[in-house]
Amino acid sequence: MAAGVDFKTLSRLVAMVPDPSGTAAIAALVLDLLGNVDVIRLARNVGEIQEIAWSVAESGNVLELSRLMPVAVELAQVALGVLTPGQKMSPDQLHDPGDPIGSLMAVQAQDSDLAGLGQSVMTLASSDGAAELGQLVAEGFTAASFYASNSHIAYPSWSPDGKDNAIDTMVNVFAKAIG
Repeated sequence: MAAGVDFKTLSRLVAMVPDPSGTAAIAALVLDLLGNVDVIRLARNVGEIQEIAWSVAESGNVLELSRLMPVAVELAQVALGVLTPGQKMSPDQLHDPGDPIGSLMAVQAQDSDLAGLGQSVMTLASSDGAAELGQLVAEGFTAASFYASNSHIAYPSWSPDGKDNAIDTMVNVFAKAIG
């Protein structure tokens, strides 16, 4: 159902709400970003994590946890897709496995093929998706440092440009960047 919601239209509607506090503008921005989420891909990733957890619980084979690596790469790509929107999966792809490296690693983990599993991990580690995962982790550390600095608590009263408060300035910058 979430894949069928038009978050972009909702964002435009919420942005029209007159709200001097900036709450509606922030909500509109969040809705706009949610419109970039590849819901089907995210649902597939969450389902895969659940399958891996059940597999480990049922079999006791901890090598099954290695199957989380391709899922982490996929999740990083979903997260980056929020900021740099691209093509999304269609709802009919929800139950389509379509992950060759994940499938290969599942077989290797079940067969306790450590050499093959190691080779698959190396292949995955040198992929573009692994670089995106690294970028996402770096951005996470930057966000955590910013949050820990407490700079974010003065947004309603601080005016970076001398005209608008920081919330309005951020909304304008992000809205312009998103297009």
